[in-house]
Amino acid sequence: MEGGAQPRVIVVVDDDDDVRESIRAALEDHGYAVVCAVNGRDALAAIASREPPYAIVHDLWMPVMDGWQLQQQLQLDPRMAAVPILVVTAAVVDAASVGAAAVLRKPVRLEALLDALAKLDR
Repeated sequence: MEGGAQPRVIVVVDDDDDVRESIRAALEDHGYAVVCAVNGRDALAAIASREPPYAIVHDLWMPVMDGWQLQQQLQLDPRMAAVPILVVTAAVVDAASVGAAAVLRKPVRLEALLDALAKLDR
């Protein structure tokens, strides 16, 4: 990041190791700091003692705590309620129906993910 600024933190939550790691690698290659989790419960634990992330990228269908349950819990935390959500899923859903800034279809295209993140600043 320019001027010594800290990189923006993105939380990536997906139970598919390949999807999670490919998103992590792509985001880190573009200057983001990434925190990964395999389900919603692990994501909540990972961000509990941190500053709110720039965005959360999560799947909808995960074991233990799915994406909808994760979002319900985030809305209960005033620090996290305003954090933008980007959903990655194989399902056909629109962003408004899942309370997300954007929905990206799997397999996730890097350009689409970066474009969705860039739109958060507008």
